[in-house]
Amino acid sequence: MNPPELTPNSIPPELNVQRLTRSAKHFETTIDAAIQLAREQGREIDDNTAALIAHVLSRGLGRDSALAEYARTRTGTPDTLSAEYLRIYGHPQTLGTVRGWIDWLGTYLTTKVNNADFETSSEADATEGPQFLRPPKLLRSELTISGETLSLHLPPTVDGPQIQAIVQHLESLPLIESPAFRAFLTLPDVDGSATNLVESFHEFYVGHFDTYSGLIYALSPLEEWQTALGQWTAENGLPHEAVTFDEGIVLEQVREVYDILEKDGGFYAFNK
Repeated sequence: MNPPELTPNSIPPELNVQRLTRSAKHFETTIDAAIQLAREQGREIDDNTAALIAHVLSRGLGRDSALAEYARTRTGTPDTLSAEYLRIYGHPQTLGTVRGWIDWLGTYLTTKVNNADFETSSEADATEGPQFLRPPKLLRSELTISGETLSLHLPPTVDGPQIQAIVQHLESLPLIESPAFRAFLTLPDVDGSATNLVESFHEFYVGHFDTYSGLIYALSPLEEWQTALGQWTAENGLPHEAVTFDEGIVLEQVREVYDILEKDGGFYAFNK
């Protein structure tokens, strides 16, 4: 797979991470308690919790965002909502707790779509109803694999006996002891019931990085950009430090091309 070329023009606008973080800390106890209850009862979060998570996320995007509209009216379009919460998920300063909430919200919304239980926000959207009745997507399932609980994603039709067979199959794979492979299994678009997981892992795995900085330099043309920028500042009589790149923004751009998972103090990268 050849990833698309990274260019400075594709950098998305900034999020108000500070406001998002303040809102997250304010509602943290309420949301975490609701998620824990859902976990104990073996179900997805309820409508009110989903709306509250959407409200918190919308604090980073503003009142005109699709997430804000969903929090107020419980209506929206799945693609627009996912584009917004994935943008927040990919921001380097987004709290790990918030990323976990996004995982729950995404699964909740996917379930609504699969059950044909999603209200669109306009007459134009409503006329396109069938587009929301897509093939079943993957739903998060927490499975214990070789003594470690992993959040895998499985087809919604998988039942108890099939899940047990999946666990046995995964435990039989030699790569199951690899931290990189375990990280790969938790990607939201990886079907944990697939029979070609090892082949897919080798196809999409890019590498492991100890730091964000190392990841950015390896997966973006940042070094080339810095060289070009140094030449530009010299030609214009400016000191070298007059203009610099924001590594956080470059990381956002890298996340447009790669799936980045933070695990055990390091970072795993996979081609999308």
